[in-house]
Amino acid sequence: MKRSLWSRCVLRFKQGAFFFRQKCIIPLQEDEDAARREYILNVLLLWSVVVSGVTAAVSLFDLAQAGAAYGGIPPIFIIIIFLTFSALLLLSRFGLTRLSASFLIGLYLVPVLYASMRWGADLPEAVAVYALLIIMCGVLLGARFAVLFTAFMSLFLLAVTYLHDSGALALSSYWRNDPFTVPDAVVMIVTFGITSVVSWLSSNEIEKSLYRAHASEKALKEERDSLEVKVEERTRELRRAQIEHMSELHRFIEFGRLASGLFHDLSSPLTALSINLEMLEHEKKGGDSTVHLKNALKTTDRLQSFLQSVKRQMRSRSEKTTFNVRDALEKVAELTAYKAKKHNVTMDIFCAKNLEIYTDLIKFDQVFMNLLTNALDACIEETQTSGKKKKIHVRAFLEGKDAVLEVEDDGAGMDEETQKKIFEPFFTTKAPEIGTGIGLSTVKGIVERHLHGSISFVSAAGEGTIFTVRFPQYAVSDSAHAE
Repeated sequence: MKRSLWSRCVLRFKQGAFFFRQKCIIPLQEDEDAARREYILNVLLLWSVVVSGVTAAVSLFDLAQAGAAYGGIPPIFIIIIFLTFSALLLLSRFGLTRLSASFLIGLYLVPVLYASMRWGADLPEAVAVYALLIIMCGVLLGARFAVLFTAFMSLFLLAVTYLHDSGALALSSYWRNDPFTVPDAVVMIVTFGITSVVSWLSSNEIEKSLYRAHASEKALKEERDSLEVKVEERTRELRRAQIEHMSELHRFIEFGRLASGLFHDLSSPLTALSINLEMLEHEKKGGDSTVHLKNALKTTDRLQSFLQSVKRQMRSRSEKTTFNVRDALEKVAELTAYKAKKHNVTMDIFCAKNLEIYTDLIKFDQVFMNLLTNALDACIEETQTSGKKKKIHVRAFLEGKDAVLEVEDDGAGMDEETQKKIFEPFFTTKAPEIGTGIGLSTVKGIVERHLHGSISFVSAAGEGTIFTVRFPQYAVSDSAHAE
């Protein structure tokens, strides 16, 4: 029960102390420097109120005990000082901090000015109080006011000293012959104590401000670094999305460039199919139509295969599957056959008929289509310049556990400056109506992110180029290569 009562008393005391601190000390100013000065002023005023209040109570008690024999300071003066300090504290709490600080310094200044005029400018207690007041001016009102106050005190002391020396002002110097007593020491100690408290309060608040500033600076720096990382990551994501979007557009652009050749290649089997069907119509009444039927079926198979190649190039959804590499290469090459023939460029495919791999067929087709059209454009550019017949060699083979795809052309080749930028997005040496600058960048991205392989090249200006793509024959899951 006693413990519970003690706990409640401690709790009440803490609540009262918090309420008292909130109402009398905690600064109301929003500016950090002004709040620091207000806090120190409130502490000094509260200390002055407490000391003057205790002194007034003691003097009243002594007066009641001694009666007419009381010889101390009249209690009324101490009560006036107590009320004055209380009023200054109220002024500070109502936001008139500078006015309150000025009056506080004035209250300490008036008696010490009087003491200097009566007992001399070299009175030790007065000198100590002057030092205290200069510090209080700097802490409560600012460095500029402290300089002005120091100048004022210096002129005042010079004037008082001159008046004393000239005899214009009476000087009571008996204290110089008296020994330095305990009460004198107490006055000096109290003055030094107040000075140290003011200095400590100021330094402590400045240190807190510096700590908050350093903490804010550190947090701001961390936030800035984090923001830079996020911006960089977001930029990379946006750039990657842009490149992927452009690669899809690039596929359609390339398909558009090949469209005239596709229509030409479609017209030949359609013509053959039409002729064979007409022959069947003429010979259906007894003639031997087996040959024409076989030819028509072969033509239909060719059309179906051709259309599947076109459909596969236009499709965006992809998935891993096992497929024959030679069939895949020939179907893609068939799409560019008309353009190659038109510009006198021959293509050879060297690949074992039974070579199979397990990977993303659509992505594989995209890689080969980009490399093939790139090689074809290089050969066409060289053909238009020199007029010579050009060749493209495509090779696919196994090397250990890796599948290797090589596309070689004897076109214009690349100089060293071009080789440094060849995989950069939107870099191209072709005319605007021919190249988008996204093809090889797309190839590199597909090879590294989807086929989990690598791409390299060897080239020399005027001697052609060889692109080599190397990737696992049996692709692993994407989770194992997640970025």
